[in-house]
Amino acid sequence: MKKDLKRWIAIFACGLTLAAAAAWAQRGPGRDGTFDRLSHLKRSLSDAGAPALTQSQEDKINALITAYRDAHKPPERGSGTSAARTEYNNDILNGDSVGAAKQAASIAAAMTADMTTRLTDEAKFAVDVIAQLKTNGDQIGLLQKQLGNDRTVGLLLSLAGGPGGFGGRMGGPGPRPGGPSFRR
Repeated sequence: MKKDLKRWIAIFACGLTLAAAAAWAQRGPGRDGTFDRLSHLKRSLSDAGAPALTQSQEDKINALITAYRDAHKPPERGSGTSAARTEYNNDILNGDSVGAAKQAASIAAAMTADMTTRLTDEAKFAVDVIAQLKTNGDQIGLLQKQLGNDRTVGLLLSLAGGPGGFGGRMGGPGPRPGGPSFRR
């Protein structure tokens, strides 16, 4: 009987610990349960010896991020090139290489137009962020000196969810094709 009681107490203690850990994990990275999407930029500025972001800069950069992300939501499934993709698949299955090539050109043209628009918008976003970083000392110059041009641009684009964001890297150290730790 005592063994059963001890076992139940141990199980209850484990359950309570797991519940507390789950509740703590759901709070997110910030102390108050919020995520600061400028944290990487702030840390990079600090590492570069640049002045900290002012509240005005934070507000304006956050507004730029929100506007960019709202304008670039993932496309609905079944939109855009889906009809051409279906025709492409059908042409392949029917052995029509000429028809498949025609649909491939159509798909590629649509993808090129989408990518051109996205890259143009990313460039405008980064230029707008740089304009904000020029309002408080030489923040952008110090970032470039610390990180180099490629990583600075990667950092800025990561704010929008581009390269370096959402699990990507900013061109920093790490495996690269042909590099020492790259494996296929």
